[in-house]
Amino acid sequence: MDDALIQAAEHALHDGDLRRVESLCRQTLETAPQDSDAFGLLGKLAYQMGDAEAAALCFQQAIIIDGNRPALHNHLGTALKELGQWEAAIAAFRQALALQPDNDDAAYNLGTAWLQQGRHEAAAATFEAVLTRHPDHADTLNNLGVALHGLGRLEAAAAAYRRALAAQPDHADAHNNLGALYQETYRLDEAILCHRTALELRPDFAAAHMNYARLLLLQGLYASGWKEYAWRTHPSQPEPVFVYPYPFPPWEGEPLAGKTLLVHAEQGLGDEIMYASILPEIVAEAGHCIIECNQRLEALFRRSFPAATVIGVNRNQSEWKTQAAQWVDQAPPVDYQMPIGSLPRQRRAAAVDFPRHGGYLQADPQRAADWRQRLTVLGGGLKIGISWRGGTAKTGGARRSMTLDQWRPLLETPDAHFINLQYDSGPEELAAFREQSGITLHHWPEAIDDYDETAALIASLDLVISVCTAAVHLAGALGRPTWVFTPAMPEWPYGLWGETLPWYPAVRLFRQVRGEDWEAVVARAARALSAFSRRHG
Repeated sequence: MDDALIQAAEHALHDGDLRRVESLCRQTLETAPQDSDAFGLLGKLAYQMGDAEAAALCFQQAIIIDGNRPALHNHLGTALKELGQWEAAIAAFRQALALQPDNDDAAYNLGTAWLQQGRHEAAAATFEAVLTRHPDHADTLNNLGVALHGLGRLEAAAAAYRRALAAQPDHADAHNNLGALYQETYRLDEAILCHRTALELRPDFAAAHMNYARLLLLQGLYASGWKEYAWRTHPSQPEPVFVYPYPFPPWEGEPLAGKTLLVHAEQGLGDEIMYASILPEIVAEAGHCIIECNQRLEALFRRSFPAATVIGVNRNQSEWKTQAAQWVDQAPPVDYQMPIGSLPRQRRAAAVDFPRHGGYLQADPQRAADWRQRLTVLGGGLKIGISWRGGTAKTGGARRSMTLDQWRPLLETPDAHFINLQYDSGPEELAAFREQSGITLHHWPEAIDDYDETAALIASLDLVISVCTAAVHLAGALGRPTWVFTPAMPEWPYGLWGETLPWYPAVRLFRQVRGEDWEAVVARAARALSAFSRRHG
């Protein structure tokens, strides 16, 4: 080992002289090929230059030479995190802590890795251990708040965020996270203040812009909400919305007469269907409109917007790139492009801008007729489609999902037949419920697997009842009577007040009141369904 060369390399790294770092380390390895310090410094150099893969290889080589150095395991874990190799990163951080239990850098990094994996209990325990030694460390307090928030311990999470802000009043992340918690606990004025403070501290804070956007849109403040909503695609978002970068000028509201506008896909099926409510007027105004959509919606959109060119794409990004290159080469000249989620900024600035409509999507008429014929076999009475689960852990799935047993007062309505629209249910779940309750939910897998078939089935039903999920958007877009069980703090498209939904006039909301359980909501809907059944004979 040449200590002088290594010390010089460390100084060069500190000074940002990266070329000198590499030169000095290479010199060291020529005479001492098993020098772990040199490999460690090369790893730091590679990491600073954005090459996490090379960094991980260097740190691994240094550990092979000398595996008893906690810092090397910590650095390896950091590089592996960058590569998305979470389990390997966690193992590296744990090894660093095994060698040095009070290594706060490794403990903090381990906590953030647990957090990224959604392992909130482990993350909270790790951050709490760091705080025993550093009780006022703002970043650790903020991350502890995130972990506790994920565990549903909202008061403890709020306390952690406040402790972070007491230690560091300009901690933008803590302001933003506290704002999100305030929104979840119905303290909207305080939530707005938190998000505004976060943005004053860090104007380019994309996640705070999006939290603020959702809060504004939730309250029907559309003009300002859509402006903030443009940040959804920013690469610094924790999970940015992917929008394919087509090489055409963005549409900024210029007149569309005689022009070709490409409207392209983003987000999930429900989002695409909701924003497609603006397409009829866009197609009518433009000289020509090209609509790129999820391939599952292609047949439905092609039938519904016959004057437009409709192109279905695979939402896998690598497949998307291949398909885009193919169709763009063959397409007519495009004057403007816009992702579909940006259309509302041009056309839905206020509640009065949402038109009344009887549905803007058209199911296949022959398929719908076939489904009506099949449904007559069930006998007289209402034919009602139901969906009882929605979302994921990251999109509030627990808050907006129910069990079939909670639906029983509704499903026991006389002279009604209930049809399964739940995309992730199977025969086993339905059979178990039938055995427990004596209630049959009719299930046709082909109507779930094919979205155009789903549309035809929904078009043949008398009513759809659902939690907040894509079935609501499809039924509302088809103009079918639809009832929605909405949690007390819903996703922004459902708004905060009233029984109506501006996007879909045929939709009626049954809102959960704050502090109310789902049973009370179902009871109200069961009474309404009895009245609906009487009206419809």
